This record gives sequence, C-alpha cells and structure tokens, in this order.
Amino acid sequence: MPANLPPHYYELEREFKAEKDTSRKLELAQQLLALMPKHKGTDKLQADMKSKISKLKKQLQSGSKKHGDTSKEDFTHIPREGAGQVVLIGPPNSGKSSLLAELTNAKPEIADFPFTTHRPTTGMMPFENVQIQLIDTPPISPQHTEKYIPELIRKADTVLLLVDAASPGSLEQTEHLFEFLKEKNISLEGNPRYEHPEDKRRFKKSYMLVTKSDLPECEGAVDVFEEFYGEMLPIIGISVKSEEDLATLKRLVFDSLGIVRAYCKERSKEPDMDDPVILPIGGTVEDMALEIHKDFAYNLKYARIWGREVHDGQMVSGDYQVVDGDIIELHI
Repeated sequence: MPANLPPHYYELEREFKAEKDTSRKLELAQQLLALMPKHKGTDKLQADMKSKISKLKKQLQSGSKKHGDTSKEDFTHIPREGAGQVVLIGPPNSGKSSLLAELTNAKPEIADFPFTTHRPTTGMMPFENVQIQLIDTPPISPQHTEKYIPELIRKADTVLLLVDAASPGSLEQTEHLFEFLKEKNISLEGNPRYEHPEDKRRFKKSYMLVTKSDLPECEGAVDVFEEFYGEMLPIIGISVKSEEDLATLKRLVFDSLGIVRAYCKERSKEPDMDDPVILPIGGTVEDMALEIHKDFAYNLKYARIWGREVHDGQMVSGDYQVVDGDIIELHI
C-alpha cells in the first residue's frame, strides 16, 4: 500500500535530517509523525519515527550533549501533557502568573514588580474531564526577553497574550511585543492562515486578554485595544477574580484546540466517561481505534455510535468523523 505522504512531509523530513539541536529535532519528529496518514502503508514508517522520538526524548531527559546540545538548561522544549499546550505571554506585570495560579494548581511567584518570572512555569488546567497544559513565561520587554520564548510559542497549540489595562504604557509595551514576534517570524491571529511549507512564518491561534478591565478606572480599555488589534485577534476583557470570566476562558481555550473527545465502550458494558480519547476535529473512528492499538485499526470491521448526530447504536464504518462526546463501540 502506498504511503501517500503530503508534500509538506518531505520538506519537514529534509529539515529533520539536517537539524542538530535535539529539542528542535524532537519537535520536527513529532510533526512528521502527526503528518503521516494512519494506514497499513505507513506502519513501518510510523514505527521508525516513534523509535526516533523515544531516543530523542531519552537524550533530552538524560541531559545528553549530542547533536550540539549545550550544558545550559534548555527551556525550548517542554514535554506536552494533557489535551493541549497553551502558552501565556505578555509584557511585564500583565497578570500571567496570577492567571496561571487561578486556573491550575501551580504556585508561580507573584509580585507587584516586573520580571518576577525567570523561567517557564507549567500547570494543568482542568476542563470538564480533560486537563490542558498552561505555560507561564517571563515577560517580553525591550529591557530583556528570554531567548527560548519564541520557540515555546511556535510549539504551542494556542497563545494567550495578556495585557494589563491599568498599567501605564501598556499600548507601547504591546506594540513592542508584536514587533518582537514579527522579527521572529511569528504572527498571532484569531484565525491562523495556512502555513506554506516554504514560508518561515508561524501563524498561531491566539487571543488577547485585557486584565483588570473590570476596574472603574479602566473602563473602555477593551475598546482601545480592540481599535488597535481587533482585526488581528479576538480581544477579551477578563478579571482573574471572576469565576464567570475564568469559566468562559476555560471553554474558549478548549474550543481553540480543535479537538474532540470520544469514549470507548465495550459490548454490554457502560462507557468510561472519565477517560476520553482525544482526536483532532475531523478525526475518524479508525483514528480512534489506532489511538487505542494499531491492531484495532487494522482489524476494524465497523463501529456502533451513541451521540448527538446519530441514532443510538447506529452502525458506522471506519471513516465516520467523530463528534465531541461520541460513545464508540469498536467491532473487530
């Protein structure tokens, strides 16, 4: 069976072979694996790439200096956890650490002076029955910006840009941030454009969160930022002390990931609704079977579905596109 690899695959493969940095090589390997169609024709290719990914991860974990790694602590690669990876960026004292503390169990250092955060801090944000990884980063500022931040942004699924409505000079700080990202070939967009293989730019799904916009002295701040940046990405006013705002943000973050949750059901048993299989929007029953075990996918005959868009127990083939919340009984 032919592999039928997309054209972008070969471009990434050339970059993968030439790359010397271990963390970047790992990122490229994971992208290559994600691009591979899931069928028998790519079985050996997938196995080889998974083996390479495993070796690269071991090199990073052991602090190996192979392939040009240095002895300095490397923050360009933070292992993914949960249903998605979201990075928080912003000028100094924009409220990133406070938001992380409210949404997760992480305990970042929080203070009223700038540059409190010196290294990335991770936390897991619960949303219904999944966990989403949030990464707090040091500020982006004309005075100093950590070199690893652009790489964290490139690797993230979603970017949350925080700005403090009560901070003097917040517009100027935000403008510097966008100029900095432009120099690094990163564009924050509400609806990211297709990334052409030959284009060095990265278009990231993003939202701007205007913190403290609920304060009386900050009335109209969201409108000001909307005027300057509203055509680029959504502008949202938020208070980290508002339960309603935080609940809305959690839903927004989940929706931004472009994923669906499917639940596996064994015959004559109730489904496990606490442990969904995570698939990209457009993922199929066959994709879900492959996530469980490759033999399930290769031997799949049909499936029965319980969900919003089907009759209970409806029989479907492997190419049925899963809808968020579907309960799936695989028959092999």
